Amino acid sequence: MNKWSELLLGLILIIAPILIAFYSQAWGAWNFWTSAGTFFKGGLFWFILMIGILFVLLGLSDLKETSRSNSSKKPQMPQTQTMPQSLLSQSPAKLGKKKK
Repeated sequence: MNKWSELLLGLILIIAPILIAFYSQAWGAWNFWTSAGTFFKGGLFWFILMIGILFVLLGLSDLKETSRSNSSKKPQMPQTQTMPQSLLSQSPAKLGKKKK
């Protein structure tokens, strides 16, 4: 299928249901306009609900980070300094010699 036929088929599949739903308002039990509106309202409901859940999760994450940063501000014991890895890998005989 080439790009132009895909584009044409896509436009037909978008426009045809809209036209059918518009003209089906007078068809009684086959009224697609009402079901499309109900589907849209349900989608809007779930979208708003998920945005609310997202904000709650982001707020909980921020609270967790805030409590971590407050607990890390407690006074800590001074850390001892360690020797660099390059000095630890040398033999004790080389450490005693000085370079001129």
